[in-house]
Amino acid sequence: FSPDTGITQLFLAPKTPGQSASANTYSGRGGVFISPDGQSVWFSQPESGAIGTLDTERFQFSTVVFEGTHASPQSLSMQGKNILYVPLLGTGQLLEYNTSTGERTLHDLPDRASAPDTALYDPIRNVVWVATLTGDSIYSFDPVTREFALLPFPRQGTYLKDFSLDPKYGMLVGLYSQHGLQDWPLPVLLTIDIGDGMYPDPILGATEEFNDNAM
Repeated sequence: FSPDTGITQLFLAPKTPGQSASANTYSGRGGVFISPDGQSVWFSQPESGAIGTLDTERFQFSTVVFEGTHASPQSLSMQGKNILYVPLLGTGQLLEYNTSTGERTLHDLPDRASAPDTALYDPIRNVVWVATLTGDSIYSFDPVTREFALLPFPRQGTYLKDFSLDPKYGMLVGLYSQHGLQDWPLPVLLTIDIGDGMYPDPILGATEEFNDNAM
């Protein structure tokens, strides 16, 4: 979709080699990420187990990584210009892929049954946040030490579906369903203030903004 022209275009992702037509027709929820230079759109296909890219100038597809149908790649993120991070829900791993060299590294999560669903690169803290569906937790991955740290949720039985990073105050914001409370669990908004001083204080910042607007 072009905000300037209002024109919408649809592109059918290419068939993954060795996969059935149905595996490519229904690719699952997956995720997309636009490269910092805006020249490519990276996407994941959970059903076919593929990760590909769309060239935004020539509108050509290229499937670059095939992890297997059991891997189920999900919402992805990028560090800098060429390091892609992709959570593999089916294998409980974080894929690190260098888009320039093609080098790929798999990092096992401490709990490989936690179903990692979303990866978000935090440029200020230089960590990758990895949200899990069934682990009642979020992991932070350090690209330098290659180690994970655990950030547990305040409740158990959560099912995190949407997860984002506040670029201004560095807070983690998520939406999950609290299972076990009722037959039809209601969505719960979760906000986490890491409190490490790497970002402006959200309470102080909100107070200053309120005072500025009131003047």
